[in-house]
Amino acid sequence: MARPPQNQFAGNAVVVCNSEGDVRDRIELIPVGKFALNDRRGSGFNLEKSDEVIKASFALAAGQVLPIDFDHGLEAIHTKDGRAAGWITAMEVEGGKIMATVEWTSAGKAALADKIYRFISPVFLTRSKTDRRVTRILRAGLTNNPAIHDLAQVASKETDTVDPLLQWLAVELGMTDETDETKIKEAAQAKFAAAAEAGKIVEAAGLAGDLNETAATVICAKIAGAGDAPDPSKYVPKAMFDELSAKVEAQAKATAKSAAEQAVEAAKADGKLSPAMAEWAASYADKDLDGFKTWAASAPVIADGDELIPALKPAEDGQLTNEEKAVCTAMSISEEAFLATKQGKPLKKEEA
Repeated sequence: MARPPQNQFAGNAVVVCNSEGDVRDRIELIPVGKFALNDRRGSGFNLEKSDEVIKASFALAAGQVLPIDFDHGLEAIHTKDGRAAGWITAMEVEGGKIMATVEWTSAGKAALADKIYRFISPVFLTRSKTDRRVTRILRAGLTNNPAIHDLAQVASKETDTVDPLLQWLAVELGMTDETDETKIKEAAQAKFAAAAEAGKIVEAAGLAGDLNETAATVICAKIAGAGDAPDPSKYVPKAMFDELSAKVEAQAKATAKSAAEQAVEAAKADGKLSPAMAEWAASYADKDLDGFKTWAASAPVIADGDELIPALKPAEDGQLTNEEKAVCTAMSISEEAFLATKQGKPLKKEEA
């Protein structure tokens, strides 16, 4: 008799048919998170990334559906009956478990309605024999030997029940006819979140306690300006503030521009700028005054008083003019390389 791999497990669970013979087409299949099998295989199983498991299960399944057989006939553990009792067409996480949507075959419905089988048993893979994280759901089988006790039994809609505490909570939330526990819990959580935000509003208004009718009246009065008038010694009209801000900003810009112009004129007076460099210097000083001043402090003198030294005119001793030296400094070119190029001489290897 064939046996499943050591990292393949069949865990029995959940009633899918009630005492009246009603068959459900949406059933609990397997717990999410840590769970145990109530047999020698024991505990340590964990279904962590449920969305990934669901996706992988359908992606690798023939026809993108998962079969439900009779008593694990496809594994040939108890029987070799490989007929389909149903087909799992969809799975989703709800309330700490994976719920499966099932299309039952006539044979499957009959077996459940006649109470030949009452439970469903998922067959799943884990990473290894020792690493019991679930990686894929292969299929399921109808069975009468439950092994997973972490799941509540699933009855038909006619016998669905809601926890009495949740029933009371549903009434308090105005959901009198609601029986879906997940929806009731979500509505309660939304109310809790709203209450927390209301508490912050009360605290911000300088009040204490809950957001009751009295607190709401005080808060509305403050918003409407009916509360304490602002201290005129601490506040000014917004129009006055805006006007003053505009004046300060304009004055700051004018001061910065004046300082930039003065720095450029000083550089000219020191013989650091030629007429061709005036526009560049003005733009540089306007955008980065400190940077321009640093450049001007280290730049060579290229003019004597008000008379510029003729540009590109070589000195009689074969040296560069002051203006040419300034160009070398600005362009990070060695004076030797500049002079050699100017005289039509080949560059030395280290200057290339």
